[in-house]
Amino acid sequence: MEDKCVLEHGLLYYKDAIPKYELTEDSMEIKIDEKIIKLHRIRALEDFGDVKKGDIGGWVESEDNLDIFCGHSWIYDDAIVCGNAIASGYCQIRENAIITDNVEIRDFAKISGNVKIFDNCMICEHAEITDNVIISGKCCISGETEINKNVRISGNVFIHGYSSIITDNVQIMDNVEIYACSSPGTKEKLKIEESVVLAENCKIFGTVNICCRAYIHGYAKIDGNAYISGDSEVYDCVKISDDCKVKGKSKIYGRAVLKDFAKVIDASVSGKAILHDNTGAFDGANVCGTFLMFGDQWVDNGRCVSNNETQKATDWDMENRAYLRYDQIHNPEKIRKLIKYIEDRENAKKSREIDFINSMRFNLD
Repeated sequence: MEDKCVLEHGLLYYKDAIPKYELTEDSMEIKIDEKIIKLHRIRALEDFGDVKKGDIGGWVESEDNLDIFCGHSWIYDDAIVCGNAIASGYCQIRENAIITDNVEIRDFAKISGNVKIFDNCMICEHAEITDNVIISGKCCISGETEINKNVRISGNVFIHGYSSIITDNVQIMDNVEIYACSSPGTKEKLKIEESVVLAENCKIFGTVNICCRAYIHGYAKIDGNAYISGDSEVYDCVKISDDCKVKGKSKIYGRAVLKDFAKVIDASVSGKAILHDNTGAFDGANVCGTFLMFGDQWVDNGRCVSNNETQKATDWDMENRAYLRYDQIHNPEKIRKLIKYIEDRENAKKSREIDFINSMRFNLD
């Protein structure tokens, strides 16, 4: 077996394998990072994929830049692959894309439209990158990810999963991780669009939708079907999950937690505050400290609540869905009346249950 094979470009091929392309005499020189590089046009020597024998392709620095023996990978139009970069598998690189500086494009990835990718990045599986995108700095992009319209990605960013769209002037940088958790072919997509900035170790999961200039950074984690928009800022160790919504000029920071169907619109949540189960903060409200909100509670009109002054009332409220307005939260007398009211209801409920059980026993007898 070894006598019939040869090692080329790190891959093992049959010695009698026919090269799928050749370098032509058409050449040019370009300057990349202060270095002059001589490029050569390529020409197909056989039919494969949508390429026909004799077709003229794009530009390479050497045969090391494009898998020469196997796969259907091809460089089209005036696209360039050079500087220890390699295209392999079934990938397609088109139009004026430039791939250089130890980048690997493989599998079924598609690159086109003035895209620039450099500095040790990997683009693989079914990723599709188009339209003036720039990617650099050891980033890895895979899955069925679509990236287009002037997006900038740099600095150890990892993007993976199915059905994700990143578009329209988004900036992603500095160790951000994005995992689209929907299944292949699903209608639900993870969307990041419209001048959003993601930075500094934040993590995005699920089918999240982030848009309209939102800024997420620090170690924030966004999961589920969460929706974040407007000029909202989310940072530090915040966790937002499920079907939560953050809109307007909201600010979520510290170790705050939003889950279930919590909503924050033009408000602030910070400290170790927890909002869940249909709670909300609106219109300049500030929820902070260790305040706990659940069971349809909401705060608005610029009010500030901190620490958990309503713990007992909240515990009862979880089952009975009583609405706690701001004045109730800060009025001890109303809280006592509310607790007594709920306790009376509970006692009455238990009394009815006992009567029902006794009647059933009577009927059985």
